[in-house]
This record gives sequence, structure tokens and C-alpha cells, in this order.
Amino acid sequence: RYKQNDSIFKETSDQNIPLYFSVPGHYVFEAFALDANNNKSQVLTLRIYVKPYFWQTLWFKILVAFGILVFLSIVFLLLLKRVKYLEEQKRQRDTKMHHLELSAWRSKINPHFLFNSLNTLQYLFTSNKAERANDYMTSFSKILRTTIDNSGKLLNSVRDEYLYMEKYLNLESY
Repeated sequence: RYKQNDSIFKETSDQNIPLYFSVPGHYVFEAFALDANNNKSQVLTLRIYVKPYFWQTLWFKILVAFGILVFLSIVFLLLLKRVKYLEEQKRQRDTKMHHLELSAWRSKINPHFLFNSLNTLQYLFTSNKAERANDYMTSFSKILRTTIDNSGKLLNSVRDEYLYMEKYLNLESY
């Protein structure tokens, strides 16, 4: 008769008893024999320790957890680096767009035109032609406003362009 880990004694006539251990740990195996007269032998006690496989050890689990943590940290850092790179690209694109918009605005308002207009205004004021200077200043401000408003547009309608050119030519005719 034998028993394993506080179970009940089982009876067998086989001299070989297979032992199965599903989980690593400490086990106790007890057995005794009965002779033909039902005399009980001394109880044999075996203490068995089943070592865990390496993947069942605490060190392996800690190592795997650490590896996962390192992997996630690397992925996080790479994603963070990617986000920073994309933000930098966007900032550069925005800066370039801003410079292009300023260039477009500058190209529409020619410095030569500005100087000529200011010189004309100065001449009108010094010639005591305040009425004409006031009209000129109004036309000049309308052209500047239209130029600034149209600088954000990629295309202008023919009508808007015609009106703009008409204002410009009227200003040049002073």
C-alpha cells in the first residue's frame, strides 16, 4: 500500500509504482507492505523535491518581466522620437509656408511702388493739395488692404483682379 501527499493509501501488487508530479515542489511518498499473514511492514517515507524547469523559476520570470519592460521602454522612446521628428517637420513646414506667404506678399507690394506712393503723398501735402492727398491716401490704403487680403489666396477671380488693377492704375494716375 502507498500514498502520496496526504491522500489515502492505495493498494497495488505491482512492485513498480509510477509517480507523477505535475507541479514542482516538495512531495512525501509513504508505502508499506503486507505479507501473506497480513503483517504490516515498517512504513517507508520518502521526501521528494521536484526542481522546477528554468522557465518556472522566479529568476526567469523576473528576467522576462525586465525584458518586457526594456522592450516597452525602447518602443516608447522610439515613438516619442518619431513624434518629436514629425512635430519638427510640421514646424519647419509651417515656417517655410510663413516665409512663402511673406514672399508672396512682398512680391505683390513692390518696394518701388511704395516709395513712389509715399513720394506722391509727400508732394501732395507739400503742395497744399490736402484734398487730393486725402483721396490718394484712401486709394493707397484700399490697394494695400486688397493686396493683404489677396495674399492668402492662391487664385483670384478675373473680376477681383480687374478691380485691383483699376485701383492701382487710378493711383498711378495722380
